[in-house]
Amino acid sequence: MRILIVEDEIMAAKNLERRLLQVDPSISIIAVIESIEEGRRWFSDPDHPMPELIFSDIQLADGLSFDLFKDWHITIPIIFTTAYDQYAIEAFQLNSINYLLKPIRASELEKSINQFKELRDQFTIPDIAKLSARIGKTHRSRFLVYRGENLISIETKHIQYFYSHQGICLLTTTDGEQYSVSDTLDTIEKEVDHERYFRANRQFLISIDSIESVKQYLNRKLKVRLLPDGQELTVSKEKVPEFKQWLGS
Repeated sequence: MRILIVEDEIMAAKNLERRLLQVDPSISIIAVIESIEEGRRWFSDPDHPMPELIFSDIQLADGLSFDLFKDWHITIPIIFTTAYDQYAIEAFQLNSINYLLKPIRASELEKSINQFKELRDQFTIPDIAKLSARIGKTHRSRFLVYRGENLISIETKHIQYFYSHQGICLLTTTDGEQYSVSDTLDTIEKEVDHERYFRANRQFLISIDSIESVKQYLNRKLKVRLLPDGQELTVSKEKVPEFKQWLGS
């Protein structure tokens, strides 16, 4: 039986692995994932074997594991392990077959494994390559920025464009606010929806909604004027065909 463990506490993961092997020595722990971000990378790799069962903590260092399973539309059965009981309803809205409160009792663990064995034929283990291809179309939905000492989460749909200035990456929102972003422009380009955003040049990554006007410019270049602040940029003649295709797609 192939089991994937999602747990950000190393000792808790080791203890769970040891106790699982005591329940059933034929169990194979194929990976221990410590964060949502690591989980996304793991599931996006088609070389990784798909687990038959997932044991997952709920509160991870970078958020709730629910987000990982919802993003990837996981159909694999999950046994949630947590010190809190307030997530039970949401857990069972996923593919949860049990909800174990920490510290986990050996009898409850064995009961959960036996329950899975009885139900395993009801679950379909997806092909990770197909799963990766489908989920690979998802895109970053928000960015975390600072306003003074305050952290603000800005939804990508409210970002008109990103640009790089003197080694600093900034974003401009639909209402004209500007914030610095810790990511590089190259990284952001990989994470956003390419149907919505286009890398116009080395300095600018613009959204389709930010374009106020496009005009012919010198040497077959294009001059683009952006909303909401009238910022102007140039699209090189080499990128013009790709830019036009993006505008019309």
